[in-house]
Amino acid sequence: MAIEWYSTSAAATVQQTDYKIAKSTIVLSEQGQGKLPDGTSVKLGYDADRNGIAIAPASEGDKTAFKIARRGRGIQQQIAAKKLFQRFGIDPIANAVEGNFEEIDGVIFASLSGSGAPKRRRRTKAEMAAAQAAE
Repeated sequence: MAIEWYSTSAAATVQQTDYKIAKSTIVLSEQGQGKLPDGTSVKLGYDADRNGIAIAPASEGDKTAFKIARRGRGIQQQIAAKKLFQRFGIDPIANAVEGNFEEIDGVIFASLSGSGAPKRRRRTKAEMAAAQAAE
């Protein structure tokens, strides 16, 4: 019988996502920030066929650009895309959607579709009280 020894390179690693969209905010992970163009602002568009948000570099002085802001004390950054959601009639995302960027013709796409199983979240006090009342 062959013995397989532990090695850090062969260990399974959790794949980190590039972005997380919750409500109408796009939160960028450190990995996702590296895929975006350099600068403090980006242009956002909506592709109904792909059900995704297109992200492209914004020229300096562009009045339609969205600012990339630091999120909290960590290294994550966020884009407040509420105006984009309102303009194209997209409902705010109730359950957060995570994923990796897809690059097509120099434009980065973030999908608004779910990526599989819903994320676990803590139940609220109202949900716990309703569950107890049902028992």
